[in-house]
Amino acid sequence: MGKRVDNIVIINNVAFMIEFKVGDGGFGKHAIEQVIDYTVDLKNFHEGSHNIKLIPVLVVTNAISIEEQNSQIINHKTVAKSNQYDLAKTLNQYFDHNSESINIEYWEKSIYKQTPTIIEAAQALYKGHNVQEITRSDSGIVNLLLTVSSC
Repeated sequence: MGKRVDNIVIINNVAFMIEFKVGDGGFGKHAIEQVIDYTVDLKNFHEGSHNIKLIPVLVVTNAISIEEQNSQIINHKTVAKSNQYDLAKTLNQYFDHNSESINIEYWEKSIYKQTPTIIEAAQALYKGHNVQEITRSDSGIVNLLLTVSSC
């Protein structure tokens, strides 16, 4: 993605993706989607984040407090919304004191593997094949000529 969340805070059994919008007064759609994207990206591509609770949090310093359904936040459908006064209260909602804490060392050392580029995907598909198999076409030369001529 080439973008990074402002903060990742790991406390006990939860990793919070926290994005700050300093000076803003509302929870804009773009900002909400931004934090969800960061969270889903980590969940899908960072090995240490596959099986832990990730909570997207948007802190808009001048906004009024808004409470969302926890299930929508835990499932990354929306974000926990906070302002400059209630961040601690917002975070405290998601701790489960009976759960095992995240192994920070494992989490930090975990591999981050993004979606492969088109070149990497092609290399993976043809790994173990020779060059002739890459150029071979099951559709036949006649069908290829018809396709090209209709373009």
